[in-house]
Amino acid sequence: MDFSFSIQLKQHTPLIHFQHDQAGATLRATEVKAKLDKYLIIHVFNNNEDLYNQYKIGGVNGAHPALDYKIKIIPWGNVIKNNLIEKGSHKTPMFFGNMGDDYNDNPKGLKQYAGADLIFYSHHEQLRKIIKDHISGFLAQTNFGMRQSKGYGSFTCGDYNFFNDFY
Repeated sequence: MDFSFSIQLKQHTPLIHFQHDQAGATLRATEVKAKLDKYLIIHVFNNNEDLYNQYKIGGVNGAHPALDYKIKIIPWGNVIKNNLIEKGSHKTPMFFGNMGDDYNDNPKGLKQYAGADLIFYSHHEQLRKIIKDHISGFLAQTNFGMRQSKGYGSFTCGDYNFFNDFY
């Protein structure tokens, strides 16, 4: 039995990334998993622990509400954008993280690939199905990285058509 499935992501806006100068710097699995867990617990399981207890790491007796699946993210395609955000630059007007004195020690940059493969691993067949059914909606309303409230770090499923939900 195959315990994994993958989803192809399309990246719409660059990430502001602290590792922009490293090959393969893209979404961080730890950020995606934490946000997806919260999304599923609230929107799918309606905060009802009885409904998601069986999917927690450690099962029903698991001490933490994290759901029992793993994520691997592999960027693909050419790098579309890999620019250092220079202190005082007006090229990134909605980024305000470069105003402090410590910016030279921790520079940030814009990083964008054509997309990425998001690979999920779980022994829970029903949890894999729940994730497949809800990943498009999750991505449509969630951005990642710094300044996500300004539209940075936007991804959708590669074959997802938003208009299917409205028409």
